[in-house]
Amino acid sequence: GLFRKKKSEQQSNESVDMNDVRVFYDGEVICGDYDVNNPDDYPFHNLFPHGKGKITYMEGETIVEQYEGKFKGGQYHGLGVLVDRNGKVFEGKFRSGKIFN
Repeated sequence: GLFRKKKSEQQSNESVDMNDVRVFYDGEVICGDYDVNNPDDYPFHNLFPHGKGKITYMEGETIVEQYEGKFKGGQYHGLGVLVDRNGKVFEGKFRSGKIFN
């Protein structure tokens, strides 16, 4: 996804100020630090996309990256559709955040 790209892969006209990026997610989640035996032990949990969902990264009013499909532990994993900031569409199978065809 967006945060896994190396600087050399981003072109100068595509630089993203990560301080301005907002993330919107709608879908299923999993919590890695939730203890089902003692749910009141830690009231704040990290939630990760897991299962079906849609995530959108926006900088201002511009969509930087959007993915809709399956997630596993916070990463794109399974069938999905990824659209980059230029409108290029990647559709297929993803594994550990990378397209896998």
